[in-house]
Amino acid sequence: MLIFKKFLIFISVITISLLLLLSISTDFRNSVFTKSRHAYNLFKLMSLRQLIRNRDFDSAAINIEEQVSLAKLLSDDRSQLITGISESIAFATDNAMLDDELVKFRAILQDLVDMDPLWYKGRVLLARTMQHSNSNVAMVHINRAIAISGSQDEAYRAALSIFQKNGDIKSAKRYCEEYNKSQFGALTERTFNTIFYDRGISKVALIFNEKKNIKIYPNDGVQLGEFTNYEFIPMKPIATNHVSLFTSLPAGIKISFKKIKIVYDEGVHNINGNNISLTSKSSYALDYSDNLTELVTIGVDDKINIKIPSHSKLIKKIIFEIKFSKLPIASKKMCG
Repeated sequence: MLIFKKFLIFISVITISLLLLLSISTDFRNSVFTKSRHAYNLFKLMSLRQLIRNRDFDSAAINIEEQVSLAKLLSDDRSQLITGISESIAFATDNAMLDDELVKFRAILQDLVDMDPLWYKGRVLLARTMQHSNSNVAMVHINRAIAISGSQDEAYRAALSIFQKNGDIKSAKRYCEEYNKSQFGALTERTFNTIFYDRGISKVALIFNEKKNIKIYPNDGVQLGEFTNYEFIPMKPIATNHVSLFTSLPAGIKISFKKIKIVYDEGVHNINGNNISLTSKSSYALDYSDNLTELVTIGVDDKINIKIPSHSKLIKKIIFEIKFSKLPIASKKMCG
């Protein structure tokens, strides 16, 4: 009995101490709430994964509805819960291959879009749940998604699916042309920053040497659909046997290398496209053609390593002649 009383006293002291800390220390209170949100998001995501493995999309929708209901109850800071919900519904819908599976998330997506009107993926997913039942409303969400991020492909794909069903080839070609030209309106990742903070088609960067005094040289002048010279000048001439080009592009971008011009004090060395020695962290190489070396992006940060000859010489400038272009997202019958 005495041991039990001591245990109760111990628990009471701990509880009162925690309550005092929560009420007095803002940092402690924020830390506890933040870790609690992370733990809750992780628990919900792990339970959701098991449901998706079993193709139980009814229960998956209920699982996410519980997260949404909790987020609605919080009036002060629900951003962490919103991020967790976004991860959950993205995971569920990415695995929902049938229309009947995707439709189960329509009400949740409507709630989330109401809570966050600028959520690009939510707009696209909501449109996809409506593409067979109400294509006009679906197109409203698609066009709003394009306004949020015109350089991404998901909204255009959803539109083309609707046009294909309706036999509207004229509109399909118009949206294909718009997609091929769209370069800006970048998408910022919700859970982490990319190397350029977004996946727009506007920036590349270069480092000359990773061994000492690493400095990143950005170039913000990326042009879409034409060969352009991208020039990088080190702060002082540097000797190196390789350079690395950094990109953070959407998936389906073709990078065509036509020439690399290396400027030394002693003169200029040109490397033609099909003689460029390169590897990349994530992109895929196409067969050599038309004197080019070409890569295709998969929508993640990439580091392209390029071999430089005559590395004992001091490099004053490197000029890349590159074309960035978008691969088609539908057949010629649809896009012309």
